[in-house]
Amino acid sequence: NACATQSRFLFLMIRRPPRSTRKESSAASDVYKRQLIYYRQGKFTEASNYLLRLKDLSYELQFKLAYSLFSIDSIQNAKLYFSKIMNSDSKFASTSRYYYAYINYSGGFYQSALASFKKLLNDDKFKNIVPYYISQIYFSQKNYNQLIFFAKPILENVIASRKSEINRLLAEAYFQLDDFSSSIVHFESFLQESLDNNLNEHLLLGYAYYKTLNYDKAIAELQNISSASDSILQYSSYYLGESYLMKSNFNYALQ
Repeated sequence: NACATQSRFLFLMIRRPPRSTRKESSAASDVYKRQLIYYRQGKFTEASNYLLRLKDLSYELQFKLAYSLFSIDSIQNAKLYFSKIMNSDSKFASTSRYYYAYINYSGGFYQSALASFKKLLNDDKFKNIVPYYISQIYFSQKNYNQLIFFAKPILENVIASRKSEINRLLAEAYFQLDDFSSSIVHFESFLQESLDNNLNEHLLLGYAYYKTLNYDKAIAELQNISSASDSILQYSSYYLGESYLMKSNFNYALQ
């Protein structure tokens, strides 16, 4: 009868969405699958193009979009999406905060980067790397006392690949504050760990030895500086000569 037919029709309408809705849902599903494939393949331009077509992105998809944009150097757009996630309760929050801080750091927005990096100091994923960036920021700001206060106690906990660089920052911070004895300790550690021929650091270490009256070690550092810029050679030659004079080695001092 008519009532039974109408009931079956309503039941089918409730169970099955209108045809246009099904098409939209199918299209969205196709877009989602395509972005997933491109993202996993590292094709971030294609992934971001598909992700931007989706509506109401979950935190996971927002992160994938932000990371895709970051990977193709669309930095400001990436920063925007990272900022939307970093204060959430999502599992992607801390990683988003890290990238947000890194983008600010790379752009020279040190105060904003510093505030974000500090919030990651107790994060299990980033607690061993963010001290490096915080130290770099203090050094760039010429805030040498704060750099020493922050970096000295946590030096042994810094990620291994960044430890030598933290030693260099500490060495130069102490050097700038005329604490040459402390500077020597960290310059020596840096040069022992570094594989590069760091002529500028050898010069500074040689000068620090000279200032602490350790002329033999000053000579040992300074006499090995030969293939350097004119300014480094000029300074090294001067303090090398001075060190020889202090040792009463006048023949070498005149060379």
